[in-house]
Amino acid sequence: MLSRMISDTWHHQQTSASDSDDKPIFIDRSGDIFQHVLEYLRYGSVVLPMSIPTEMFTRELEYYLLEYDASTITDGEERFAVLKKEHATMKEKYDAMKKECDELDEVLCKVEEKLMRGLETQKVIEGNYE
Repeated sequence: MLSRMISDTWHHQQTSASDSDDKPIFIDRSGDIFQHVLEYLRYGSVVLPMSIPTEMFTRELEYYLLEYDASTITDGEERFAVLKKEHATMKEKYDAMKKECDELDEVLCKVEEKLMRGLETQKVIEGNYE
């Protein structure tokens, strides 16, 4: 469809003699989805927002007669599920690290207490021997 729109054949069929060559072409389609069609054409893949179902997007690609590989189109919900899983994994790692830090904090506090008691004991011993 896009290639037909800019081809001479389509242009001559759709315009009259009174139309100028620089007249804009109006396409009555969703601009929100077209933005992602352009992204797909630029990069060969696209991650759709959750507001655009894959079926709507592929229907637009088909309207423009564009070939596509379904594996290069990531649905917003699919991406959300992946991110949710990654978040859960990262949270588990964070919780494990926090627990380890808390345990190390406890050990450090005990070491400090022992050092303080040792210093106090040393002062008492030194005080007795002076």
